[in-house]
Amino acid sequence: MLEQLKSFYFFIAIAQIIIGCYFVLIGFKVINRFKNNPELEQKWYHKYQTTFKLGGFLLIILGCLSFPFLI
Repeated sequence: MLEQLKSFYFFIAIAQIIIGCYFVLIGFKVINRFKNNPELEQKWYHKYQTTFKLGGFLLIILGCLSFPFLI
């Protein structure tokens, strides 16, 4: 039972890191979600850019901090 929980938590930690990287890439405009609509892009990034940057970094940090507890 304990081994199953460890593998589940390992999956959660990996998912946090991957989603955090994706959020950071969106926040820094590496991944452009609005290729055909520049007006919507400017509004959306002005409103959510900081949230995606900070949230992504937070997810990456929390995912990395959970690894020592899985060993």
